Amino acid sequence: MPGGKIRSSLEFLGLSEKESSIYLFVCSNPKTTAGQIIKTLKIARSKTYDGLQKLTSMGLVNKSGRGVAKYCSAGWPILAKVYEDKIAEVGQAIAYLIGGMGGISVI
Repeated sequence: MPGGKIRSSLEFLGLSEKESSIYLFVCSNPKTTAGQIIKTLKIARSKTYDGLQKLTSMGLVNKSGRGVAKYCSAGWPILAKVYEDKIAEVGQAIAYLIGGMGGISVI
């Protein structure tokens, strides 16, 4: 199921189910508004704006427009960079754990 793999990949980045839904909607509907997201996905207004704020702060979504804000995907190169950063973070955590476990024996 491709949709399931996409969602689990987005969860790896730290996105919730609702944030993933918002991101995928924005990718499929460039220049969408929060109102369109709320109406289509039936996500609470506060959760929608919180999700858009997180996606914007992560650099995955761009916000533009005067008056009513419009949202669009920042593109796959940004998504790839966010993944690379996350993988590096996980690698550092593993190195820290291995270094800290030097005296522990595993059976």
